[in-house]
Formats: sequence, C-alpha cells, structure tokens
Amino acid sequence: KQMRNGSLTIYDQASKEQIRFDFFRAWPTSYTITDLNSSSSDYEIEELEIVCEELVRNLKFPQN
Repeated sequence: KQMRNGSLTIYDQASKEQIRFDFFRAWPTSYTITDLNSSSSDYEIEELEIVCEELVRNLKFPQN
C-alpha cells in the first residue's frame, strides 16, 4: 500500500471554505459507485473510504 497525505475541505453554500481536516499516511480501503441509468434523473454516487494514521483539524479556519 502507498500512503498519502491530503485534506478534506468543507464549503458553505457561498463557496467559502468553512473547515479543513488534514490527514496523514492514508490509504483507500473501499470504493463503490451507484449504477448510472441514462433514462433516469438520479444522481450518481461515489463513495471512497480511507483509513489514516493521523487526522488534524486545521485551526486557521473559524470554528462555529
């Protein structure tokens, strides 16, 4: 497995960044995708589950 670092960023409806979590030494454990039907108006949903060794809330963003 190859571990990676990254971040998860949450935005409000005005596209303003509200909070960020930085993760370290992470790798994917599962990936699923819904079936896509071209005659339907349903959304396609993708899920990616990751495991990380460290998760840190980035405190430079305001806490609500």
